[in-house]
Amino acid sequence: VDTLLLRHCLWTTKENCEEVGKIVENAVRNCGFETGIDIRRIDDQKDELDKEINEELFHSEDVYETEHLRGDEYFKFTTPLIQRHHYLHQQRESVSFYIPLKKMKSTDEFHPVDRQGNELEWIKCCFDGQGTCSIAMHQHGEDANVSYHSEDHYWQDVSPFTPKVLFHKGDRKENVNPRLIGSLREAVQELAEDIEGVIEQIEAKRSQFKRELETPFVPEAIRGIALESVEKQLRDMKVRRQDCDRLENLIPSNDKGIVTEVHGESKSKDSFEQLDLEVINLASESELQKLGLNPDVAENLVDYREENGAFQQLNKLRQVRGIGSATLKQLKKNLKELYDVAKDRRDSA
Repeated sequence: VDTLLLRHCLWTTKENCEEVGKIVENAVRNCGFETGIDIRRIDDQKDELDKEINEELFHSEDVYETEHLRGDEYFKFTTPLIQRHHYLHQQRESVSFYIPLKKMKSTDEFHPVDRQGNELEWIKCCFDGQGTCSIAMHQHGEDANVSYHSEDHYWQDVSPFTPKVLFHKGDRKENVNPRLIGSLREAVQELAEDIEGVIEQIEAKRSQFKRELETPFVPEAIRGIALESVEKQLRDMKVRRQDCDRLENLIPSNDKGIVTEVHGESKSKDSFEQLDLEVINLASESELQKLGLNPDVAENLVDYREENGAFQQLNKLRQVRGIGSATLKQLKKNLKELYDVAKDRRDSA
């Protein structure tokens, strides 16, 4: 507000009055609230979570069906032998050999190996850069008395080989540690709560700012300029919050292997979260106050529950008047205190 008022006293001549006014307006337009929150830390944390989720839960490249020979990965390929000259004795109809996985990214010609790692010079291979390997065999096969590097007409192409893809890049990994899944989800939820807290601060300051702008010294047409940066901050933070939903949707829900001890009973993380909801949906106003809610908020929660039905997600509690991100965070920590209440009511139902 003070900055907007300066537009009336910073100009020195009639000619620069309008220009000074625009400078002040642009300065107000481009500035924002000081929330006291390290936005860069939030962005860095979100980026790190995004990276960790993708590295731990999704394949970063195609995974092929391979076999390990002496510590390296190979494709196994079996193909019919070509018809040899009538004077050469052929004891088998097919041949199996191994193509190094590391050759897949090269277009250079190479020889495959047998299971003992011996190079088969009578077979030539070459990947085309698109994942298919062309294969040629010498007509004299593995006959040691014949030069394998003679004229080209002794070489004959056979059916090309295309490696079998077990998992494509971006496919979800299987058998991920359930504790890791739970840890990632909790980290995303905590980040979302932090962002919601920032949004609440900006919204509260925006309301305060609107009231301060209601002065005859700041024309109504100019007030919108002062709020532009605030609205942009709010939009940007809401985009960050939506991105947390995207991250949470990347995490599978089958983390039932995460076990927590609750009053001597083993509870999986899923059942523990359901227990928290059961407490909220069954607790009376006085019992909710034991969780740290003040009487007015406890009453609001019960009224909301009666009007809208049972809560299906803990984060939906934010729709109750008086419950913000800080209150919700503390509420989640204290929910275990009412475990016995919910258990007794469940057993008597």
